[in-house]
Amino acid sequence: MARKEIRYFDYNNLGSRSFKGTTDGTNLIIDVKVSSNPNNRLSLTNDGLEVTGAPTIAQYMLTWATGASAGNGDDTANLRRFVQVRDNLGIIHLDFKMNATGQRALATLPSNCPTPTRLIESQLHDGGTVWVGANSRAIQCSVVSTNTRYIIDLVGFFN
Repeated sequence: MARKEIRYFDYNNLGSRSFKGTTDGTNLIIDVKVSSNPNNRLSLTNDGLEVTGAPTIAQYMLTWATGASAGNGDDTANLRRFVQVRDNLGIIHLDFKMNATGQRALATLPSNCPTPTRLIESQLHDGGTVWVGANSRAIQCSVVSTNTRYIIDLVGFFN
């Protein structure tokens, strides 16, 4: 890669933005903070400019199983059941009520959504459990009370 040189760097016009210079022993590395988002960076090395932005976060809507519903009774905006995945780290957010007790299916991940690499589970405030198995799309629950609102995030690695 050809070397790129900057002959003029007007640090007076950065305003509230900041910059810093470091070296790795070979390259002079200048990082310029160009926004309030710490993931948006402009880096200058002897090899050229590198611009990085915030990683993409993919969001998927879950499908409620029979007997499950949104915890507040209003699911029109789909804010009560989703998965967000960024760089293989995912969060399953559930805000739900069940109309029956016992071990039951709660929701299903869509076919285009990554699946957990290992079991993800959490205990609820009243002793019930919510889990999704490794490589599974089925979110399960057991020992949940009927018509009790539960809000939970399951965090794990997805593939």
